Amino acid sequence: DKDSRLIGAGTAGTTLGKQPDGSILASGDNPQTDTYTITAKTDLTGITGIRLEALPDPSLPAGGSGRAINGNFALNEFRVTVAPPGNGAASVRVELGNPVADFSQEGHGGWPVAAAIDGDPKTGWSVDPEEGARHVALFETKTPFGFPNGTTLVFTLQHGERQHTLGKLRLSV
Repeated sequence: DKDSRLIGAGTAGTTLGKQPDGSILASGDNPQTDTYTITAKTDLTGITGIRLEALPDPSLPAGGSGRAINGNFALNEFRVTVAPPGNGAASVRVELGNPVADFSQEGHGGWPVAAAIDGDPKTGWSVDPEEGARHVALFETKTPFGFPNGTTLVFTLQHGERQHTLGKLRLSV
């Protein structure tokens, strides 16, 4: 949702700042591993998919979308929970399926987008050797979601090792 307010942080000192185009740029520490938590609110209902864009940026290594030395990233796990507005509202995990991406890394054993939702933190989605290009991943929801009085979404992006965190991204539903 273009009008959502995005709030984000990494667990290991990374700062996630909202950019004028609605994207999120990571800055500060680039730890070996990190988990980003990004919160957004929307009034949409009947949501059936989530789009994750990995965006190149000249401020990132090699002008890529990741913070690894070559501009790559490894998104080991991607999870989404939702809750209705109000303090104490129980959150529910959104079951994701049918992931597709415009590009996935084939080298080093393969890093397909499906690995970002397989429950295995040792696998993930990467884009080497196309770090300098915009890449898009789409995840269908197994059931539509969205509460009539608004929905709080919490996106969790887990990065596993070697400073392969996302540097610039955009999320939309």
